[in-house]
Amino acid sequence: MPLGVSARGRRAIVRRVDLEAVSALFDRDLEFRTIRCVKDEALIVIPGNNAHRKELLALEGSKVIMKPSGRLAPIQEELRDLQLLDKASMIERCGLPGERVYEKAADAKETGYFAVLLVK
Repeated sequence: MPLGVSARGRRAIVRRVDLEAVSALFDRDLEFRTIRCVKDEALIVIPGNNAHRKELLALEGSKVIMKPSGRLAPIQEELRDLQLLDKASMIERCGLPGERVYEKAADAKETGYFAVLLVK
């Protein structure tokens, strides 16, 4: 069942998704990456440069920020404002040679190729 978020006259759709489906997307078990959804908890997948990213981050549930190309500082600032920065980790080159994992997204300086942020 989609959740709707109204922002500035536009409607962003957030879908509840199954963690197994996201794990299959990456062809790996994501549970060790700290994202775990229990019972009816939502997993919100957010395109990295979505204009309503901060509003979506404020929703209840775990979040995955996909491919946040460009500067990382604005995302870190939004996470800090929402008191979520210490609950965020990041993977660069996810599933590719040279993959790099930041247990704390605050430690990353910029987003690398195919970066993914995980927020619990």
